[in-house]
Amino acid sequence: MTSNKRIQLLLDKDEIRDLIYSYCQMVDRCDFDRVKELYHEDAKDDHGINESGNVADFIEELKPIYAQSTGIHHSVSNCYIKVLGDYAEAESYISAHQNMPDIDDHNAVIIAGGRYMDKFERRNNVWKFLHRRLVVDWARREQPRDAWDNPSVKVVASGATDASDPSYHYFTLFKRGMR
Repeated sequence: MTSNKRIQLLLDKDEIRDLIYSYCQMVDRCDFDRVKELYHEDAKDDHGINESGNVADFIEELKPIYAQSTGIHHSVSNCYIKVLGDYAEAESYISAHQNMPDIDDHNAVIIAGGRYMDKFERRNNVWKFLHRRLVVDWARREQPRDAWDNPSVKVVASGATDASDPSYHYFTLFKRGMR
């Protein structure tokens, strides 16, 4: 492989990794309009909550789930990416934490570990999701003791799942929700 091809491969992988990370940032901030922009128009998403696999349907199914959540956090690690021309596949390990009201109206934290199995295509020189599939390897629900009154927690800024999140006002080099 020539040096130019190796450099292009690194650039492609970096763009794909940024796409994977952008999804997590946008979905955690409930920036659903931007999430849609990460997918090709004919793309599919299989998170198990939308039977059609249609991305627009998936996002609509997310909205009421996230509306009742008081905190959402996705982390991605171990992105294994393979590129072949304008097509790529990636398997990324994830962990997700979501604060939700439980059956008895107490707060519960849903903690899950799994993988995103992604297929991408570069069209018009832009990489986007072609098909995303979520695989859950393990999950549990916990009844947490809130720590908001802990002195070390009280003194730092609190995150939010919308544009009131401190990141929207802090960063100047990029607009929140944009890649």
